[in-house]
Amino acid sequence: KTMLPANMDIIVTCEEKPDVKPECETAMRCIEACGLTDTLKQPGPFTFICPTNAAFQAVLIELNITLEVLLTTEIERCKKIMQCHMVPKRKCKKEFETDVAVATLEATATIKVNASFQVIDPRGRVCNLTKPDVLNTNGVLHLCDKVILPVEA
Repeated sequence: KTMLPANMDIIVTCEEKPDVKPECETAMRCIEACGLTDTLKQPGPFTFICPTNAAFQAVLIELNITLEVLLTTEIERCKKIMQCHMVPKRKCKKEFETDVAVATLEATATIKVNASFQVIDPRGRVCNLTKPDVLNTNGVLHLCDKVILPVEA
């Protein structure tokens, strides 16, 4: 068993853990702008599949949108996207059942994990877990290389 500091929830992990923080800055801006910070500070447990900054840069090009627009006029879209990264259970990488739909906090979106431990989003896009199984007090964090998108985002 791993002992964790009592205050090391998913948000604190993303904002303070040295080997994670540099990759989570854009995701944390989105979480805060959407009003989802309190969700990821609750006891959970949660799994947060956190897109890296590079993943956000790529999806903004894919969606033909700027981060500023996503965080302001498109904030509902941003919230749906970020909720696709949140699973209301603690799921370490090897605990996902292969190719079985997993509910996210975005009611209309499920994700799947294939035999190679890649996340498949509702659009069929493949996302790699670049830093899996970062444990914290209210769940687990996995850094990933793509932003998970709901079908209608």
